[in-house]
Amino acid sequence: MPRRPPRPAAAPPRAFQIVKDLAVPLYQQIHELIRHRISTGDYPYGAQIPSEHELCRELRVSRVTLRESLRKLVQERLLVKVPGKGTFVSSEPVKGLSRVKYAGFLEDLQERVLSLNVVEVHAARITPTDELRTRLQLGPGDTELVVFKRLRHIEDEPFSYTLNYLRPAIGDRISVERLYAVPLLQILREDLRIPIVRAHETIAASPADPRTLFAVTQPAALFRSRDGGRSWIEIASLRSVPGAERWCVPLASILPGRARAIALDASDEARWWIGVEVGGILATEDAGETWSAIYPGCPPEVPVNPDIHQIVLHPAHRDLLFASTGYGRMDQSEPRDQRSAGVFASEDGGKSWRYAWTGIEPRYTRPMCIDRRAPHALTVGASPTTYSSHRDPGGASAMLYRSDDDGWTWRSLGDPAHSPSPTNFFGIIPDPETVGGVLVGTDLGEVWRVSPAGVWTRLAAGLPDVQAVHPLR
Repeated sequence: MPRRPPRPAAAPPRAFQIVKDLAVPLYQQIHELIRHRISTGDYPYGAQIPSEHELCRELRVSRVTLRESLRKLVQERLLVKVPGKGTFVSSEPVKGLSRVKYAGFLEDLQERVLSLNVVEVHAARITPTDELRTRLQLGPGDTELVVFKRLRHIEDEPFSYTLNYLRPAIGDRISVERLYAVPLLQILREDLRIPIVRAHETIAASPADPRTLFAVTQPAALFRSRDGGRSWIEIASLRSVPGAERWCVPLASILPGRARAIALDASDEARWWIGVEVGGILATEDAGETWSAIYPGCPPEVPVNPDIHQIVLHPAHRDLLFASTGYGRMDQSEPRDQRSAGVFASEDGGKSWRYAWTGIEPRYTRPMCIDRRAPHALTVGASPTTYSSHRDPGGASAMLYRSDDDGWTWRSLGDPAHSPSPTNFFGIIPDPETVGGVLVGTDLGEVWRVSPAGVWTRLAAGLPDVQAVHPLR
């Protein structure tokens, strides 16, 4: 049966400006706008939509933000990407895409936002952090805050997770039950008669379901829990990737390869990266239905590297990926002095890489973290070898480096006692108290707080090797 020819392209839709102060993320506004244009026939079935450059110019958004929206529309089979030609509306109507009533895009979107359904509300008393004290202009006598946590759905799908911090004099007057039915601002204005003079909101994308957990193991495998960790199911497709039988840790006695790292796209719950030591990065865009094997490298100048230690995703750029690597190889055919090691960066989700460690020593990199707060400092621990230790003559000779420009330039965070460090670094996380600072665990059983200026303050000593550090808030 011959396919129906595409309808002629309609006249270009009128220019539209995304509303950046609307309480809806930009990528979702664009997603809804394009759905709206498809359902109304502005973008006919089978027709090519404007190029990314044209849409970015019309909507005044970055290409990264636009691509988030287009990726979701492709997954929903509303759009089809044709390599070398562009992006097209699917040739046949998609089930469930109903034609909307005659209304502007903003009216249609805001109507959906008004259908928000609060499904969970929790209240608790907390001790305010320094950041909260500054933002809320708290005084010395303000020792507690009331925090309300709300999970909201649109059309039975998670939409937002909101945290509201209030002084107890106000928070204690608000009931949890009331927040299921009435917005907080309405309660403040109408129930408590508190005028809203000024407001500051912070919106960030994060994985939708807080009960979904992932775990990676040795031998390399991936497990997922959807009930907060009470039960686990293996994503068995990971171990079926061609070449998985070669994954290993090539010591004197060869060990099974170990999955050491996981990175999840906060705006696309089906997009994951798994780092295997030694086996490369396994990437999926369909929640594990299919996988792509990725080996960071820039051949021939910088050979590919399958020895993956950590993977982190930039919190503001969903395609910007960093990987810390070592000298391990699945076979020993490559001479060690010719092997690459250090930090690699990818700006397209892993399809291509740049070597971000040129001229930096030592090159064996393992612990790595990125601060979710601007300027999104990337911090990496480096040592001469896998086995570098405080027990070595002269110590571990480890270094701690920081980049504020996505790995293009680096500076040492070492003070005179840690340049290089006699102890090796195992666990590194952003310091919740200081933007750009980190907490560091060492192989001598120490925990250090390191400021952005490289000031070291020891918080603990005399512990066993500190493999990981994590704040309890």
